[in-house]
Amino acid sequence: MLAFKRVRKITGELEVTAAGLSPEKLLNLAAKNHISLSNVKRLSYTQLSFRIGPADYNRLKKLLPEGRYKLNVGSSRGLSLMLYAFRARYCLIAGIILCVILAFAASSRVWFVKVRGCERVSAESVIQFLESYGLKAGASLSGEELDKMEKQLIKDIPEISWAGISRRGVNIYAYIKENSELPESTPINEPADVIALKDGVIEKVTVLQGRAEVTQGQTVRAGDVLISGQLIYQELPYQYVYALGDVQARIWYSGEKKISLVQSELVRTGNTAVVRTMSVFGQNIPLEGENPFAQYEVETKEQDVMNLGIPVTIITQTYYEIQEREYSITQEQALEMGKSELEPELKGQIPEDAEILKTQSSLKAVEGENAVIVSMFVETLEQIGQVKPLAG
Repeated sequence: MLAFKRVRKITGELEVTAAGLSPEKLLNLAAKNHISLSNVKRLSYTQLSFRIGPADYNRLKKLLPEGRYKLNVGSSRGLSLMLYAFRARYCLIAGIILCVILAFAASSRVWFVKVRGCERVSAESVIQFLESYGLKAGASLSGEELDKMEKQLIKDIPEISWAGISRRGVNIYAYIKENSELPESTPINEPADVIALKDGVIEKVTVLQGRAEVTQGQTVRAGDVLISGQLIYQELPYQYVYALGDVQARIWYSGEKKISLVQSELVRTGNTAVVRTMSVFGQNIPLEGENPFAQYEVETKEQDVMNLGIPVTIITQTYYEIQEREYSITQEQALEMGKSELEPELKGQIPEDAEILKTQSSLKAVEGENAVIVSMFVETLEQIGQVKPLAG
């Protein structure tokens, strides 16, 4: 049914009123000859209305008995009927078609460029840079080309930290965000780059002065230039500045420990021995007992004794025999043991001002041994930029 309606919009249809006795015979005649009627309505005992295609209307008129029915066409619709009405107005039709083609062609191109967000940077300079990239009146640009222009604009104008270019019909809107004001202590006549202190993945770049060399999601190695002090216009350096800005990156720290599932500890056997000595003027004099144990723990007690004004101290030492005992631990216990050893080691490598984003740990069995390897990694967000003076 939907396809039938779409075809009728192209071929056209007529709104027809038929008057005569027994109008139902007209419907039977149309059905018998495969003539399609739609929206059939009974208006009175002798009248009905329906919609019919132009070709079927001509066939129906020839099939009806002469003088029995009177057909009146009320309205018509459809592309073919509209073109038929203009069949003698060729210049008008050609003009309409030409206007449609020109309007379509014009709407696919850029005619106006508008800049938003300028305060210290002039809108005229932004437009000049955009024109040098090919963004001119009448240009036809893809979304990929606009994305490239955004990145190039940030590189070419150091006062801009972000740029967004979008298209609305025949208008191009360039939205920019300017850098914050530079600190008063910033050296003016000392060209420098901002380089990476360590490996990481860039999360955010805020340029206060200079030209961004990296973007969000880019992997960098220690020593890579993050913000360049070399300003470039049309692929040629024209100025050297003291690069300044904040570069946040995601950094990963990792470590691993081998933990045996069979642990050992020293325990007391229950055997003890007591040794007493007397200390006089710092000299120890044995009184009784000796230590017979190879492995032991000792507890010492001292008691001062004053006799005839001579300082005397009685030292009592209790020796406890100990021996090594083995016991088994589960993998879960091994994981916790490894984490407790790794965590302080890794956090000792992380700067105090870093933000810890994620901490994960895992373990795997050691083939052929009753042990596991506990691995741990910490993901952080930290500032990795360091100023490095330009050579020469």
